[in-house]
Amino acid sequence: MTKKPENKQNNINSISDLSTGSNILVVADDITGAAEIAGVCLRYGLTVSLGINDIPDNKTDVQVIATDSRSLTEQEAFINHINLARLIHKQIPAPLLFKKCDSILRGHVLAELYALSEVCGKKTVILQPANPSLNRIIRNGIYFIESIEIHKTGFAYDPDFPTPTSSVKDILLSHFSKKSQNIIINTGNIEKIDSDGIFIPDCESENTLKKSADFIEPAFIISGSAAFFSAFLEKNGYAPQLMLENSSKTEEFLIISGSTHPESKKFREKLIKNGVRSVVLPDDLLSETTDIDKIAQQIIADYHLNKKLILSAGDQVIPDQAKLIKQRLSAVVKKVISQTEISQLFIEGGATTFDILQTTGLVSFQPLAELSPGVVKMQSTQKNNFFITIKPGSYKWPDIFVF
Repeated sequence: MTKKPENKQNNINSISDLSTGSNILVVADDITGAAEIAGVCLRYGLTVSLGINDIPDNKTDVQVIATDSRSLTEQEAFINHINLARLIHKQIPAPLLFKKCDSILRGHVLAELYALSEVCGKKTVILQPANPSLNRIIRNGIYFIESIEIHKTGFAYDPDFPTPTSSVKDILLSHFSKKSQNIIINTGNIEKIDSDGIFIPDCESENTLKKSADFIEPAFIISGSAAFFSAFLEKNGYAPQLMLENSSKTEEFLIISGSTHPESKKFREKLIKNGVRSVVLPDDLLSETTDIDKIAQQIIADYHLNKKLILSAGDQVIPDQAKLIKQRLSAVVKKVISQTEISQLFIEGGATTFDILQTTGLVSFQPLAELSPGVVKMQSTQKNNFFITIKPGSYKWPDIFVF
């Protein structure tokens, strides 16, 4: 059972005050991170809604805003968060604000925190990206993965946000161009927070993760991993109460595979072996003369053969064309779902998911179930009997398909 926190009267923004109008608002820099937060909320028995680049229509315990700012330029991400912060400040009185960031600090983390701080007037940020359950820890201000300094792992060669250092402070600064702003970043063994700046406490265990949550005050911006969000909920007296819905089954589906991760390739091969039709978008997808409608009609015909279909753009990586591929794929999907009775859509890959939802105009969702950590099923609040399940490209799909 969920336990409400007691004796929180002095904390006007604690979860215990949600019934009196206060709210928790989460801003995520990609949609899979937003869905991961939604899954955590479901696990802890909280109502949650999710919107794309906007505050969700449904008034729930937790409202999550998904952006795609990790794929933007730093300036675009900054403006995106300035606009969101102004919207939040205008529509929601005194929200408790949580900024979901990547656990290894990929993205424009400092620029986005700076934007939120400027508009909301909150000058102190507690940032905890670590996730000890995945052996992602911070010791003496140094980030380790599986006991290896992060700059000695594959993340050093990330194509968008390489990690040439293991100092959490330097990782943040390496992705931040506005160094003239003189942002104060405090790391290491932090015993108290009583000044402005960004504070990133060491975190090597579940206990130290909870200790980081103990620093939280209503006047702070809170930022970090989904694990830190869980610790924040537990600080406020909540405990996991719902089992993962991994027994959920589906017999009809369209899967959009937007990831080139090896796990995604193995999954597609498994589906094909079990009789699921696979359609790879044609090589001329990027041609100016590509007939999107013709491609969509062929996919619709394939889907109607057995109501089980996996659609992908193939495994070939085409430099500088990822954005156009997403746009064309999204245009095809929009036509397919508008001309069929598809009710179950599965999408892997955060950037692909975000682009498809923006293109189709489906931007408001009610999360229903956490099928496995990071894999969340949601119902559209705009399209009747339409469900979407999303996951990061590197995660595995749970056993939810019937053959």
